[in-house]
Amino acid sequence: MVRRKIVWSQIALEDKIQIYSYWFNELNNHSYGKKLEKLFNKSIETLAIYPRSGRLTEHKYTRARVVKHYILYYQFSENTITILRVWDARQDPNKLKL
Repeated sequence: MVRRKIVWSQIALEDKIQIYSYWFNELNNHSYGKKLEKLFNKSIETLAIYPRSGRLTEHKYTRARVVKHYILYYQFSENTITILRVWDARQDPNKLKL
């Protein structure tokens, strides 16, 4: 089994910061952001081994993995998983730009 290297795009990192900031600052929930981080990491570790386990999307070469109310959009190659976005699925999908 090949374990691919995980690479976060700049916008995916910004997505995560915005999500954690919302839970921490707006809702004063200090633990949920940490819980989400663990869930994201667990899901990504699975993708690193089984990259085809995410569902296909309408975007060429892009797959998606649902984690709670969020969608991890990613692409993969033989050696790398690139996380493109961490999208809150409760947002308007027409605003998503990959």
